[in-house]
Amino acid sequence: MLGYGTMRCAVLSWFLATLALFGGVAHARDVVCLPPAITPAKAPELIARFHDALAAGLRSGGLPVLPAAVVRKQLKIPLTNAGCASGPCVLSARGFFREGRIATAEVNSVGKNYTFVVRLHSERNTVIGEATSRCDICTLKEALQALTKAAADVGSKAEEPPEAAPAKPAPPVPAATPAPAPTPTPAPTPAATPAKPPVAAMPAPAPASPTQAASTRGSTRRWPLWPGIVSAAVGAASLGGGIAMLSLDGRYTNCVGPARADGRNCADIYNTSTAGWVLTGMGGAALAASGVLFYLYFSSDSGEHAASRQTPAIITFAPQPGGVMFAATGAF
Repeated sequence: MLGYGTMRCAVLSWFLATLALFGGVAHARDVVCLPPAITPAKAPELIARFHDALAAGLRSGGLPVLPAAVVRKQLKIPLTNAGCASGPCVLSARGFFREGRIATAEVNSVGKNYTFVVRLHSERNTVIGEATSRCDICTLKEALQALTKAAADVGSKAEEPPEAAPAKPAPPVPAATPAPAPTPTPAPTPAATPAKPPVAAMPAPAPASPTQAASTRGSTRRWPLWPGIVSAAVGAASLGGGIAMLSLDGRYTNCVGPARADGRNCADIYNTSTAGWVLTGMGGAALAASGVLFYLYFSSDSGEHAASRQTPAIITFAPQPGGVMFAATGAF
């Protein structure tokens, strides 16, 4: 289960990656100011005001900043899901905006107390400027001014790191002169060898006794039954857990009253799709491995046991609302 802020960063990362796949937007070398990540979540109007304050502070610090309204228009997603502080969403924004530096901000509020972290990321995705500020018992106007001041401090002190000097090309290696091919020498004619006397036929071996035949058949059985049973049980449990996690993904939790459709009265949301798919894949692989182990067990069994079995082993499983039903039938 992930928090609302983490879910919001994941949504922004997915959206920016999709836009970058179908064509990004280049803005010369202007600083792209992403909407700040605000905890707890605020209304879109307040997020836009903090975004404008961040862009104004960077611009007053001497940086060429792409207007915040232009960035919000090009993102085309709700501001409640567009907040970005650091991590994957910065890399996704780099793929969409292509060139220029990227500025992010993290705003945490507890009552009327605010803390701000402003970061400036270079074109090589390294942090080249960072400022931390706080405002205790502040009005909204004072909080916006504190964020603008922190952004101006980052804009006035951030510098792009120097580019690495290009490596000198290695000197060319002279081509090796090929050695002359040796003159083939004719092979000597082999001398005639005398004919060998005929070899007497060996007598056929005596047939094995019934005791020896049973011992030989029993020695060919090398695969026990328990690895297949354990693999099938692990696969069924993993598949059941994966299906359960996939059914929980996207549901709201820690709600005040019944959960609304937009989740505004809920503090958290389940994000279990990745773990669900991993467990489902592991369960399928374990069930497939159990099938192989059962095949090895039955195919390597002795002739007497193979003749006594009239029903082949059948393994079935089916998803159920509360998990997975696993069944195995056959003669063991």
